[in-house]
Amino acid sequence: MNVSQWRKNQLKMLEIDKENNRVHRTICDCDPYYPRKYHISEWKLFRNRMKISCKFPMNIFKKTNLDDILKAQPTISKGLDYSTGRPECFIEFQVEKGEYLGKIIVQLYNDHVPVTVQNFLEIIRGDCDLTYKNCPVHRIVKDRFMETGDITKGTGTGGFSIYGENFDEEGHRLKHTKAGVLSMVRVGNQKNNSKFCITFMDMPEWDKKNVVFGKVISGAKVLTKISAYGRNIGKPLRRIYISNCSELPGCNCEEENRFKCA
Repeated sequence: MNVSQWRKNQLKMLEIDKENNRVHRTICDCDPYYPRKYHISEWKLFRNRMKISCKFPMNIFKKTNLDDILKAQPTISKGLDYSTGRPECFIEFQVEKGEYLGKIIVQLYNDHVPVTVQNFLEIIRGDCDLTYKNCPVHRIVKDRFMETGDITKGTGTGGFSIYGENFDEEGHRLKHTKAGVLSMVRVGNQKNNSKFCITFMDMPEWDKKNVVFGKVISGAKVLTKISAYGRNIGKPLRRIYISNCSELPGCNCEEENRFKCA
């Protein structure tokens, strides 16, 4: 660097320093809008309030439990007899070559639609060479419902049942009153096979059309994850499939005089 460039930079730095000193004097000479004495007084008051509030238990990080919200929604069997000992199953979902979405637990209403439930149970257990395992979720309409269970083609155009190609619809007393309702997909003239839906919201327009046979009792968060992969046209953004499924063992807590399972 020659002498003229060095001198030019030196003059520039002096100008910057002069401007900084001017700004500093302006800040120091101004009257504060928020007086220091008042600020200290307010801080002491706030600190005392914090000391008092900390003496009481408080959890500001409590998260909303989606399963509790699901339980609080209207029952699917209003006005019908209640039965204990309903079978329960688990279904696990996975994105192909991607995220494990989680497990849902469903309760089946064998006291109201035994033929439909028996069909679902045998397929979910893998009996009779039929299984829901590795079956794709071929349709997801975001915030409305998902459809799966095509165990023959995986596209929504197939399906089979333990009774043959299909079987007659059993009844429509149970209703689509909330999210997490399981119902059969109608095929042909009031026929069912292995295909079923799970709702993400109440779907009263499906009452007397799809046979309701169960509900989700745990895993509502999984449903929200699956819904996020949906589109209005129904074709999922990614391929999602049932990675594992089976019937859960029955609970004998009442026989052992313990608390009844939730």
